[in-house]
Amino acid sequence: STVAGMSADSFRSFATREAAGSSPLYAALAEQVSDDALLREVFEAAGDRHVAVVFAVVHRVLADHADDQLAAYYASFGGDRAPDGELAKVFEAFVLGHRARIEELLVTRDTQSNEPLRAAQLRPAFGWAQAGLGRPLGLIEVGTSAGLLLYPDRYGYEYTFGDGSVLERLPTVG
Repeated sequence: STVAGMSADSFRSFATREAAGSSPLYAALAEQVSDDALLREVFEAAGDRHVAVVFAVVHRVLADHADDQLAAYYASFGGDRAPDGELAKVFEAFVLGHRARIEELLVTRDTQSNEPLRAAQLRPAFGWAQAGLGRPLGLIEVGTSAGLLLYPDRYGYEYTFGDGSVLERLPTVG
């Protein structure tokens, strides 16, 4: 049941190998998609990219419709509902109801490593830790992107706050 490189087996593998221990929601959704040809048809625009792209796109579209029933399952939208018997119906209704936007994003978006954006999120914590310790920090990074964030001082940062004020920091050279 391959659809443009993404198969039922791809979703099933994601559910059991990648999401099972860390995300009961994504594990349940991946299992659902693995058994639902109509949903796989919607997601065929993702081509042979990683299954995570599909869930990232659904999450992005849900951000524009955070009042939808599906949001109750996403902690990132304040939801605390565990996967249950209603999830499949709610997920399918959301995906089919927003099919055009989901397909558009699947064609135009991809996952990426964005080191400056990641570093911008970590930089304030590094500054706080350094100030608290009163000495320079030593960084060790582990994982699939190990080493990519070991030089946060090589990026420039600009933080814009809700009141319009801007905190800017230029990179340190040398």
